[in-house]
Amino acid sequence: MSHRSFRSTLVPIASGIAAAIAISWTAPAHAAAGYGAAGQGVQAQEWWLGGLHVRQTWPSTEGAGITVAVLGTGVDPQHPDLAGSVITGPDFSGSGRTHGGALWGVNGTEVAGIIAGHGHGTGRADGLLGVAPAAKVLSIRVSLEFNDPLNANQAIARRLPGATASGIIYAVDHGARVIDLPLDPGTAGLTGHGNPAAAGGSPAEKAAVAYALRKNVVLVDPAGDDGQGPGLTDYPAA
Repeated sequence: MSHRSFRSTLVPIASGIAAAIAISWTAPAHAAAGYGAAGQGVQAQEWWLGGLHVRQTWPSTEGAGITVAVLGTGVDPQHPDLAGSVITGPDFSGSGRTHGGALWGVNGTEVAGIIAGHGHGTGRADGLLGVAPAAKVLSIRVSLEFNDPLNANQAIARRLPGATASGIIYAVDHGARVIDLPLDPGTAGLTGHGNPAAAGGSPAEKAAVAYALRKNVVLVDPAGDDGQGPGLTDYPAA
């Protein structure tokens, strides 16, 4: 997702992840955790669960046994809707940002919640439900928050496409069946022209994508979600 509202980007991400988990699911994986119960509060506003018929898949699979790698800005493993579901992998971004800071884990935690949020409280009726609430999330930090001033640091920006490539390989080698990829760092930030120093499509990215596909890992990537200006091409989606 980008700096556009969280709500406006939920359906594309949820539909992509739902399809990816369905593709990667090869055997019954019941979780029997009662996720199908209608919740109150924010759960009552999760209209995409019904619109995409996600709840209808839960009697067959809730994602148990599937690891989804989230390559992004980091995932907060202490978030109540994700507690116990997050495996924290390496930080390839080289940014120096750390967990708990204002510019760490905002976007990544949001994305992970859409994927594997399991709610909390009595009957898990509070908090967010993801499309695969029994799945595990492998968090790998490879990018910066859209509003991070370090996006303007060319030395850091140049490393980000390589960080994505390293993240893909790490995710494949550590059991991810689905990889949710980040926005192209070359189109990140608030400008309409992107950041040429972080332009993707590097040989390393292409090789990493090919490696994942050879291993039958499903890749989900935003295409154009952060392209404010004309002619911006997003990688690895391209």
